[in-house]
Amino acid sequence: MNSAGSGPVTPQLREMIVRCSSDKKRTIAQEITEMMTYYAFDDAIFLAELYYETQTDPDNLEEALFLYADCLYRANKKEECYGLLRSADLSGAKLHYLFARVAFDLSKNDECRGALFEHDNGIIREAILEDSRVAAHANFLHAQLLCDENHMDLAVESCEKALDENIFLWTAIITYLRFGGENLSATFDKHSDKTNGSEVTSPSAVMKSATPSSTSAGPSVSSIATRGRIPSTNPTPEAGNSSRGPSTRRTTRSSVPSVDRELRYLPATTSSRQTTTPVTTSGRTRPVAPRKSSRISEMSSRRSDSSATTASTAAACRAALFTQPERPHTRATHSSRNRSNAALNSDTENSNAANTRSRDTGGSRGSASSQRVASTGSDRLSDDGLSQMNAPMSSVASSLNNDDLGDAVEVSYDDRYKWLFDLYRHISFIEECISTYNWKTADALFAKLDKEILLNTSMIRLQLGRACFEQSEYRECRVILSDLHERKKWKVEGTELLSTSMWHLQDTHALSALAQTLTTESRERAQSWCVAGNCFSLQRQHTQAIECMERAIQLDKRFAYAYTLLGHELIVQDDLDKASGSFRSALLLSPRDYRAWYGLGLVHLKKEQNTIALTNIQKAVSINPTNRAMLCTLSTIEQQRGKTDTALVLIDRALTLNPLDVACRFNRARLLFESKRNDECLKELEKLKASSPDEAFIYHLLARVHRRMGNTHLALLSYSWAAELDPRGEQNPTDTNHVTREEYEDDEYGSPV
Repeated sequence: MNSAGSGPVTPQLREMIVRCSSDKKRTIAQEITEMMTYYAFDDAIFLAELYYETQTDPDNLEEALFLYADCLYRANKKEECYGLLRSADLSGAKLHYLFARVAFDLSKNDECRGALFEHDNGIIREAILEDSRVAAHANFLHAQLLCDENHMDLAVESCEKALDENIFLWTAIITYLRFGGENLSATFDKHSDKTNGSEVTSPSAVMKSATPSSTSAGPSVSSIATRGRIPSTNPTPEAGNSSRGPSTRRTTRSSVPSVDRELRYLPATTSSRQTTTPVTTSGRTRPVAPRKSSRISEMSSRRSDSSATTASTAAACRAALFTQPERPHTRATHSSRNRSNAALNSDTENSNAANTRSRDTGGSRGSASSQRVASTGSDRLSDDGLSQMNAPMSSVASSLNNDDLGDAVEVSYDDRYKWLFDLYRHISFIEECISTYNWKTADALFAKLDKEILLNTSMIRLQLGRACFEQSEYRECRVILSDLHERKKWKVEGTELLSTSMWHLQDTHALSALAQTLTTESRERAQSWCVAGNCFSLQRQHTQAIECMERAIQLDKRFAYAYTLLGHELIVQDDLDKASGSFRSALLLSPRDYRAWYGLGLVHLKKEQNTIALTNIQKAVSINPTNRAMLCTLSTIEQQRGKTDTALVLIDRALTLNPLDVACRFNRARLLFESKRNDECLKELEKLKASSPDEAFIYHLLARVHRRMGNTHLALLSYSWAAELDPRGEQNPTDTNHVTREEYEDDEYGSPV
């Protein structure tokens, strides 16, 4: 018979030893762990406290303390856990990390640093770094501390270290991208031994080019076909009142579709205080138009452009996938853009190859033994392994304590592990594309996904909805996220975007039902109160909307989206100082949140601080150069500064992203009107009238052009149409605090120009 250490220790043998050992000798620690496994936290806390306080063996004191503190933390008794660990002498990586974790959760950042760092030099304790499993989480906790202090570069570096140790830390990937990380593919390359070898196009190479081109960054044609209402991409009043800045109060329904409102709920930019119902269609900044104008869904069918008709048909076909069940328990969902259903490259051709590979030790890895992963049963017991199974248990157990055991068992991953890792990497690259607004690469990555995965993976469906949302494809976003919520009613992630899409589409009944459901069944989730806030905002009850947003922030102080929504509601209420503070809080949590930068710009526009507003909005555009509403706002500011040519360039850039965007074309017509280029303006408005025949402000501006040109009869006819579509004048862009008669009585209208 071979001795216990004469052959390799196989995974099957290791599992058998652990099982036999556990059956042979039962410990109090195992009893406590079992209670926590079955959620008997009070019983576990009682037994752990007794075990710790009666522990006399110094060698077991650390384990007893960790068990007790772990029970308190898992039972959400964080104050008690903090008090216990603070009063004890800590030793070992796990105890220091647990104390740092609970201190961070209680916003005691100084104690958190003291637990993580041995000295005041920002270097994590050596004892923590030696255990790679703890080091991964400790590095990410350090990154979170740096995020709170707005140290972007250092936070990205700490996230990289955490991902080097544990690539499956999804929150670390999100934080890494949120703070500007640009080399996610290199991080995954360090874990190449976990992959099947399937190639996934890394978005990093594409993103290394400057900003996305207009052709690749803009929304797809299919999204354009679903857009009907003119969103006000011009938040400013008319030229005669340009000194007021683009942020006209929402109490006046700007006849210009409100760009700020689109960004507000893009998710977050309602600038003008348009107390009228926010009307934004599925893909663009909506004018704040009368609720009675419910013909949004008819817009795409009225487009005279043949390409728009084709795109609308394609979008309708793809949207049909969202409602036609593929299987009894699921509905198909697909993007409104060109995302064909190709199979994910999860080839398993390497199954016959050696399934073991020593892990790359580059970077800050921990000890080699802590990185070993047990093989999955695909290995067969060797003759030596069989002989070891017949060896005395004491001899085999002694072999497990051999220092060379870690070298005998190499890292090994089964096919399922590798397949899932490839899918995880694919999802991470999609997230990177969404975070950098690289829509061309995102579409390509979505197209590579297998249809079954696309339909049945909640995260991918959520990413698909977010991609549509960020490109202002609100109808498609609503279909995708509504279907996800219907299938998994217990999930609240993504409902804040779903509610914003409904807000843009003026879907009052659906939004009210969603808010009622979430605030009843998920009252402790921040997303639920964002949905409720959107519901109140749509009904023009902005005080209640603000209360809901503040409630969301109380539940989750790190929810940046809630801060941006709150900021836009405060702009509506003309509380500009609080709105500015809310946007700045969002930027502390997410420095690359273009919505917050845009919101700050709108605040300064309302304060008539156009230079500062221009800087903030330019920052927003540099982060997301594919947002047409922000480009239109920049155009408006440049026009106010007398730079008409620059303004036209910005408008044309927005139209390059989406040539059929009605809002951009309307703002271009306004710019031409204010530049007294009447013939060009008239041609632009005639095209708009053909594509969106039920928008009052198109006819209103058309009437003004005809009056200026001396066409009195045509001017009166256009005014008549405008009054028919908007009898109460709710789309009038004038400010309630600064009424101007320029809309109706401008001396220049009397004679042709």
